[in-house]
Amino acid sequence: TDALGGAIGIRGLPTLFYGMGSYEYILSFLVVLVAFLAMYAIGIVILKSPYGVMFNMVRDSEVAARSYGNNISRNKLLAFIISAIYGSLAGGLYAVTQNIIVPTSFGLLAAINLLVMIIIGGAIMLEGGLVGALIIIGIPIFIEPPAGTLTLINGVLLILFVLLLPNGIAFEVFAL
Repeated sequence: TDALGGAIGIRGLPTLFYGMGSYEYILSFLVVLVAFLAMYAIGIVILKSPYGVMFNMVRDSEVAARSYGNNISRNKLLAFIISAIYGSLAGGLYAVTQNIIVPTSFGLLAAINLLVMIIIGGAIMLEGGLVGALIIIGIPIFIEPPAGTLTLINGVLLILFVLLLPNGIAFEVFAL
C-alpha cells in the first residue's frame, strides 16, 4: 500500500544514534551485539528448561513426544511464537540499522541464503545459524569469487554439507 511505500518500500527510517558522526556505526554495532547476546542467552535458557526438552522431543520424534504426554500442537505453537518474537526483534534492528526496508531485500535469494546458512551451520544447535552465517557471509569477503559464481559456490556447499555433515558444522565443533 502507499502508506508503507508500496513497491519502493519504506525509506528514511530514523537511526538508533542519529547525529553521532563516526560513532553512529560503532554504537549501532554494539546495540546489535548486546541484543544478539541477550537473545542467545534467552535461547540457551529456553533450551535447558523443560520446554526446551519438549521442543527437542518434538523435533526428534513426534510419536515419542506424544507417548510422553506432550501436547504436540501446543509445543509447535509455542515454538512458532518464540521464533516470531526473535524475528520481529531482528527485523526491528535491521530497520533501524539500515534506514530502509525494501521488498527486494527479502526475495527468493535471501530466503535461499538463510536456508543454506542454517543447513551449513546446523539446525540442531543454537550456534548453527551463527556459524553458517559467518561462513556464507565470509565467503565473498575473503575469497572474492568471480561475478555470478557465489550462488554456485553456495549450492555446492549445500550439497556437500547435506551429504557429508548432515548435522552441520556447529554440531561437529560444539558437540565434542
